[in-house]
Amino acid sequence: GTLYPVLYRLESAGLIEARWETRERGVPRKYYRLTEAGARELASLVGDWCAFAAAVNRLLSVEDGTR
Repeated sequence: GTLYPVLYRLESAGLIEARWETRERGVPRKYYRLTEAGARELASLVGDWCAFAAAVNRLLSVEDGTR
């Protein structure tokens, strides 16, 4: 129950776009794609995550005596 609310928020923020596709047989399916704004936001968040992970790794290295 948590995935769709997140997708709806991302769509409302303009970070993803949705489209419906119906095959000859089967039920309609909704597909999502990243927008340009979404790609920029993702790049920013990845940069933040990498900086955080590097800081944690430095702390762990100091604590276990490898530095």
